[in-house]
Amino acid sequence: DTMRIILSGYTGVETVLDSINRGAIYRFYTKPWNDTELRDNVRLAFRQYWLTHGPYDDRRTPRDDEEAA
Repeated sequence: DTMRIILSGYTGVETVLDSINRGAIYRFYTKPWNDTELRDNVRLAFRQYWLTHGPYDDRRTPRDDEEAA
């Protein structure tokens, strides 16, 4: 499970809307983006991830995930 944020110079509307509607990306930004807004949304993405998955633990292994399933 990954929170995806896309930064792009390309704005193909159909591709972007399809990705958003399928839930494949969290946010989409085109150039030039606002650094403060981007930073705030990265924080929100972490918060959203933690609310649904718990805090990230870099000591977890794939085996831990298999045993939890």
